[in-house]
Amino acid sequence: MESFVFSRTLAVLGTLATVTWAGQAYALEPGTADPHQPGVTSGLPLGALPPPGFYFSNNTNYVDGSLKDGNGNPTTIVRNNITAWVQIPAVLWSSPFHILGAQWGVAAVQPIVTVASTTNGATQNKTGLDNFLFNPAVLSWHLPGGFFVSTGIPIGFKTGDTGGGGNGTFTQQHLAANNWIFSPAAAVSWFNGHGLEVTLNGEYDIQTQNNNFDRHIPLTGIPANVKYTSGDILNLDWTVQQVLPGAWKKWQIGVAGYYAIQTTDDTISGDPLIPNGTVPANFVFLQNSRGNRFEKFGIGPIVGYNFGPVGILAWYTRDVFAKNTALVDTFWFTIAIPF
Repeated sequence: MESFVFSRTLAVLGTLATVTWAGQAYALEPGTADPHQPGVTSGLPLGALPPPGFYFSNNTNYVDGSLKDGNGNPTTIVRNNITAWVQIPAVLWSSPFHILGAQWGVAAVQPIVTVASTTNGATQNKTGLDNFLFNPAVLSWHLPGGFFVSTGIPIGFKTGDTGGGGNGTFTQQHLAANNWIFSPAAAVSWFNGHGLEVTLNGEYDIQTQNNNFDRHIPLTGIPANVKYTSGDILNLDWTVQQVLPGAWKKWQIGVAGYYAIQTTDDTISGDPLIPNGTVPANFVFLQNSRGNRFEKFGIGPIVGYNFGPVGILAWYTRDVFAKNTALVDTFWFTIAIPF
């Protein structure tokens, strides 16, 4: 029972179902990022909503890494290293109402990003807002056998700093994607009644078109209205953690990780030099593969502490491999507070 109470306190952190961090090194569309930061929901029992009420949470994470090519090797034409501080304040209303037998909640998130991106020795620094995120329907079912299952539909609004001026977003450092994002998500959490918790969270990010990618044919200066659509992405975050016994029962430890893969090609359209109008994206200077699809896997330890109504989590993840994106080390710290 102690583990269940602890996990329900931390369940509010599951409002962070989608979040980005910025920087050209992430290499979906140059200058944008995976709309779900891989690993951001690791450690969170997303299947279970907390008791009815209002909650505030904040995730702080520090990212450090470098760009890898389509084979997972360091790039040589463009050498890019990135560090980023990300603050992710979120508010959750866990309602007393039920829909189809599920408890209903609503969440809102406004990430704040500070990025230092060094490309071939030249460093750019930028601080600003990422896109606003809203999840109007977090539904959580309590099932027999210690299982909780939840669904949601986080929506990424095109409100953040895309850096795109009159010439488009292609050459600009981004703090947000210049497109709307719809991210159907589902999670399952299992509690064995003796302090063990296992959670798997899956999210599929569907990205709309960036209509302000470039006002010229890239790298030519020839006038055109080039549009870009980043591919859709499957994210899987998972956690296995155990509440410690006896005098240590306020602590929990475990292992957290993630797997992310882009399932469809990035595409470019509006270039008059392309006969059929739309083609898979490929940027030779980034040494990425056709369609610019990325893939990565990361893992690391996690520890949590229960102060009572307030819960905290800290964890570290390291990418085991990364293709067409940055291979990074990430340090995470999250706190949840009812109010």
